[in-house]
Amino acid sequence: MKKTFPWLAILLFFLATLPRVEAQEVGFASYYHHRFHGRMTASGERHDKDDLTAAHRTYPFGTYLLVTNLENLRRVVVRVTDRGPHRRNRLIDLSEAAARELKFRKRGLAKVRIEEVPAGIDLRALDLLYPQLPGLDTEGLRIKIPMRIGY
Repeated sequence: MKKTFPWLAILLFFLATLPRVEAQEVGFASYYHHRFHGRMTASGERHDKDDLTAAHRTYPFGTYLLVTNLENLRRVVVRVTDRGPHRRNRLIDLSEAAARELKFRKRGLAKVRIEEVPAGIDLRALDLLYPQLPGLDTEGLRIKIPMRIGY
């Protein structure tokens, strides 16, 4: 027992100091129909089709998610305000504004990747994490942050 303790302590220390890998999910996104505009969400807020919000089954309310459309690489940050989607093959429901930013509103569905934005980050500083490259027009690929964050 005495010989395994130092190795176990070293292993636990090593595992504790590894950088945290953020979870990613890949699946299909749909968006809220305009008839849900103004209705109460599961978090108690009113749904606004012009806000960058989303519904997810497991992320806590208020969590910011980076959603990337894998077909055109457009990205947007949304805030989880509701539960859903209620279709088995869907990963996330987005507001109409988020669907417009990701350019899939007309199609209704898009294959997306979602990543949690680390807690405590100032969303105004996302451009530092994803800088614009000189000589390359990436304006269409820039991240759109939620419109009404409420700092």
